[in-house]
Amino acid sequence: MWESDQFPDLFPLAIPDHGGKDISPGVQRQLLNLLEEDVLRWEEVLESEEQSEEAEVSDPGEEE
Repeated sequence: MWESDQFPDLFPLAIPDHGGKDISPGVQRQLLNLLEEDVLRWEEVLESEEQSEEAEVSDPGEEE
């Protein structure tokens, strides 16, 4: 089971042992949905950090 340290409010990701069998389409979709939530959250974090860095560069005189 994988739990996000950065986003503890997201559901843990569990991929059960399927004994060499394919994962059913329903389980595949659910896993992809959970992974997509992680990606969206990381995009939000990275965009926020990028905007903060841009604000610091555009106004460097205010750090005094």
